[in-house]
Amino acid sequence: MNQGYGQPPSGRTERGDLPGVYAPGVRPEHEKTGRISPLRLSVLSALVLLIIFVFGSYFLDWTWTGFHNNTLWDWLQLLVLPITLTGATIWFGAHPQWRREWTGIAVIIGCVFLVLVFGGYFLGWTWTGFHNNTLWDWLKLLLLPVVLTTVTVSYTIEHHKQE
Repeated sequence: MNQGYGQPPSGRTERGDLPGVYAPGVRPEHEKTGRISPLRLSVLSALVLLIIFVFGSYFLDWTWTGFHNNTLWDWLQLLVLPITLTGATIWFGAHPQWRREWTGIAVIIGCVFLVLVFGGYFLGWTWTGFHNNTLWDWLKLLLLPVVLTTVTVSYTIEHHKQE
């Protein structure tokens, strides 16, 4: 049998499949290659490097990283926007319906946040870096991520409803 271009290697398709064009080196979307995508590899590499630098800064006294004296407030300023925006986009893209257990997770995160804020302002937890921040500082930190994430999640849910 001819195994040329345009025929699957076995000459047959799986039961129920329509015959398709076989192109050597091109895989259908549903076939997994077992390889990690370049985007995932880049993100994973960046995350591993960040963890190494943070560990080195705090535990090995790598002052050149600039991480050593950062407070929780500094880390929130750096990470809140990218984590909320990308996390919510990816999460609600895969799961467009709100689930009951997510409410529990949101409540737990909210409670931890409130304990940290209370400790930072009233218990003298200086490592939080909250004690000198005003309402304006909190608005600058949280308003943009909340608005962008809400808009993105709303759009994603509406887009999935239309499909």
